Parts: sequence; C-alpha cells; structure tokens
Amino acid sequence: MKKLNNLMTLGLILAVVAFVGCASHDAALPDRDETNQIVKILIDNGSDSLNLNIQANQSLNYAEDKIANPNGIVFSFPDTKIGDLRGLITLPENEVISYIRADAHGVNGSPVATIYIALKAEAPYGVTQDNDRLQVVFPRQPALSNKIALQEKPAEVKPEPQKVQKLLPPATVLVKVNTESQADMLAVDVVADGTIADYNAFTLDKPARIVFDIFKIKSPYSIEQKIRVQSKVARQIRYCGHRDKLRLVIDTQKEYLSKYSSASTDTGLIIKIGKLRE
Repeated sequence: MKKLNNLMTLGLILAVVAFVGCASHDAALPDRDETNQIVKILIDNGSDSLNLNIQANQSLNYAEDKIANPNGIVFSFPDTKIGDLRGLITLPENEVISYIRADAHGVNGSPVATIYIALKAEAPYGVTQDNDRLQVVFPRQPALSNKIALQEKPAEVKPEPQKVQKLLPPATVLVKVNTESQADMLAVDVVADGTIADYNAFTLDKPARIVFDIFKIKSPYSIEQKIRVQSKVARQIRYCGHRDKLRLVIDTQKEYLSKYSSASTDTGLIIKIGKLRE
C-alpha cells in the first residue's frame, strides 16, 4: 500500500511539472501582432527635386490634406505609431519647405501618425508609394541659362510686364451648402460670397464627426440646418451660425475620421471625405 501511495504521489508531481513547463513555454512565445510604425524620415535635397522619404516597418495607408492658411500639407497614417521621431525634423537649406513636424494622436483607441509639411510658398508636388515607403517629391523648375548669344548689334531687351497676382476677396456670408455622393467618397461644397481660408478642422469620435469652424462668416439662418445624405461615408451635414464663426459638422463613421481633405476655392471651401487616393 505504501508503495502504491508513493507511485501516485510521484505521478502527481510529474503532472504538475509538465503543466508548469507547458505554461512557461506558452508565455515565452513572441507576440507576432506588431503595430505599424514609421521608422525613418529622410530629406534628399537633389539638383532636380527636393524629396521627402517616409519609411515604415509595414505597408502604409495614408490620407493627404492640403492646408491653405498656413500653407502646408498634412499626411495622416491610421493605425501607425511615430516612434522616436516626434517633433521637428532637421532640414537642409532649401527654398521649398520651411519645417516638418512629426506627431501622433489617438482615434478611438488606435494610433494615428501625422506629418505636417510647412511650405515657404505654394509649390507643386507629387506622391509615390512603394509598400512601406512613401515619397513626396517637390520638383524644381529648370534654371534659366545665363548664356546670351553674341549678335552683331545687340537687340533691345524689353522688360516683361509684371504679372498681377489675383487677390480673392475673403468670404463674409454663407450662400449654400451642396453635397455630391459617390461610391467611396462624399464631397461637401461650402458656397460663399468669396474664398474661405480662415478655418479650423478637427474630429470627435463619440459619436464620430468631422467639425469645421469657419471664422468671420455669417449664416443667413438663425437655427441649425440639416442635410440628409444618402451615402455610406456620412449620415448628414449640419451647420449653424455663431457670433464669430460658422460651425459645420459632418456626422460620419469612425473609419473616415482620418480620411478627409479640404481646400479653399474662389467661391468658398470644398471638403472631401472617403477614398482620397488610390
């Protein structure tokens, strides 16, 4: 009987050891769900173009937003961390970019990395993507040749007439709000009596909505106006005049909080929500 008890005790000890060993082994397994992260931001100051290279450890999804005042471009990367790159990025001397700031915030518990490019002046640019790398290219205009052909009699050089820059009047009164819905995108056209450049945009996630505060503009309506939208991108548009601004709210879905852009027009402001770029 004593021998049987000893065998049972030994069997129990071996079972406990095997269970603990398996539990320790499982706990040591690495977590394979690695969050996307931007690891490098490099500036290539070439002779033909100024190139901004954004490198991540996985394939990048992004949204692009052109800002009129102050002049700049914002790239947003949903479900992406910024790592140790947060803050101002050191730049070589150039005539296009004033400064670059990398930042991050959370939307509904998910990280969103943002890179703001402040421009010294309006400049053309292009964007290319290769899986985990995004490149923003600012081409330089070809330099004028300083060689003048010799002539028997120098020709009279007439000065070119100065180009007068068209100054668009700022908007003061809202005229109407139009919407255009497509399969993966909704366009909101804020029509006014001039251009809209003085505005601020932000998002809220409970419930999900995109908010535009447009300053120094009056609404002809004394109560909040609502526009029902037949779109999977947004449910409705709301706008209401305040003492010093017009607030326009787009009731949308959480997945579109980082997928919108805005741009000033001659007659107001255009806002696009949804699929911004292939």
